[in-house]
Amino acid sequence: MDSDQKAKELFEDVLRNLFDGDKQLLRRWLETPVPALAGESPKTLMGTPTGCEVLERYFKKLKYGDYS
Repeated sequence: MDSDQKAKELFEDVLRNLFDGDKQLLRRWLETPVPALAGESPKTLMGTPTGCEVLERYFKKLKYGDYS
């Protein structure tokens, strides 16, 4: 799977599961540097295969309560 498809799937999963479909809140979050992501914004990480893997692990931790 290429990084664009992976990013799209991550985006859809996060929108549904973490932001309850609130696109405006998701857009704001995508642009904001996240300390748990070494200060990078999620949007920046979505641009590379390695970044998508980092985000995928991060989202799983968020979904299962590993981060507050």
